Amino acid sequence: MKIVKTLLAAAVLAGAAVFLPAAHAQVYSPTLFTATNLPGTLSSNVVSVTTNIFPLTKNCCLSLTSRFQTSAGAGTGVISGSFSQDGTNFGCAPFTLTGTLSTAYPTNAITAWTNFSQAQLSGFSAINITTFTNTGPGVCTNFGVQLNRATLNTATF
Repeated sequence: MKIVKTLLAAAVLAGAAVFLPAAHAQVYSPTLFTATNLPGTLSSNVVSVTTNIFPLTKNCCLSLTSRFQTSAGAGTGVISGSFSQDGTNFGCAPFTLTGTLSTAYPTNAITAWTNFSQAQLSGFSAINITTFTNTGPGVCTNFGVQLNRATLNTATF
């Protein structure tokens, strides 16, 4: 009898799911990327030039995160990049992400982040992370740069 009740309850729930009212939904399907061509450490006042190209999709938004620390003194870590409309020619919309380390806690790791909305990314097909700069007096350790691309689906269900 217990098995019959369990099967009956499952059938009722499955049937109810079919008759749910239509709703407008926003579904995000995130994709995580990591910039792999950036150096693990940077000496004082050094710029590392690199290429890390990530595709963007229609109706997407993007978050960019950088985590780093220096061995001594205050400093600023700067991640630079640009967007492309065709996926080949970059530089039409450059940006920088800056994180400043405090003189009070110079060896604590810092996380800098930013977000790009769907409207800001409209018309772009790729992003390129081009430089990582250490402006501080100590060695900068790069713990990673990550991009999280989410595609907005405005379909009606």
